[in-house]
Amino acid sequence: MSDLFDDSALARLERNIDEWLANLRGTNSAIVAIDRAEGDEIRWYVRMRGEEKEFTTIWITLGQRTLRYETYVMPAPEENAAELYESVLRRNERLVG
Repeated sequence: MSDLFDDSALARLERNIDEWLANLRGTNSAIVAIDRAEGDEIRWYVRMRGEEKEFTTIWITLGQRTLRYETYVMPAPEENAAELYESVLRRNERLVG
């Protein structure tokens, strides 16, 4: 599969995301920090102050064809952990993408 964007187009997208995150940080008091990953991956770490949890982090990764985000949203279970993990793994297996 060929690359969708060349290096200059990816650099423009990267700048746009940098500007968007900087603007978001300036207008949203819940955002505590925005950092960039080092290395080959184009990745940002957005740390936010939470209500239920003290902090949560969102990882945003710019790929050739996608802008992907990841976050951890569920606390460790207090009971029936094995059953919960099995259920989550089975659901995850059915996800497409």
